[in-house]
Amino acid sequence: MFFTDTASIKKSKFILLIALLCLLLQGNAFAQAKFGENRTSIQLGSLMELESTNKGFLNVRLNTAQMNSVPVTASSKGMMIYNTDSTCLCVYNGSEWQNMCNGQKARQLKIVYTASAGDSTFLCPDIVFDENNIQIFRNGVQINFSATVGTKIVKLEMDAFCKKDDEIKIVQLVTP
Repeated sequence: MFFTDTASIKKSKFILLIALLCLLLQGNAFAQAKFGENRTSIQLGSLMELESTNKGFLNVRLNTAQMNSVPVTASSKGMMIYNTDSTCLCVYNGSEWQNMCNGQKARQLKIVYTASAGDSTFLCPDIVFDENNIQIFRNGVQINFSATVGTKIVKLEMDAFCKKDDEIKIVQLVTP
């Protein structure tokens, strides 16, 4: 392709220059961030540092059901969430949530049923002490239910009756 006018040639050179700059500047970058009053000094080994003499750090706040729905893996070790139901900071230790208020590990129990047509009552993996610590999924979609505290019994909402071979997964967070 031949350019005959000066404007087209200048535009092509500009585009080529931008493309070359992008290629040359491509690479990995590392940065440290500091938030707070003294931003000129940061600890050498830190990725991020917060410093204040009159403000606090506000962590992510979730209820137990929301915390249970956070996708975690073994590499999520150290993830922190303030649990609004237990009013405690919970830390994921690589396999389960640990309640930091009393050092108890919050265990996540799961049970899966293959339902028959019309089923609406199921058993939780452990005794129900708090409905907020339970989630129920039908074929991967969270559904509403009621639970009988002091038992393992949960009942699906009126419009959530099962069809044959529906998968019902009950996830329950329990602390010792």
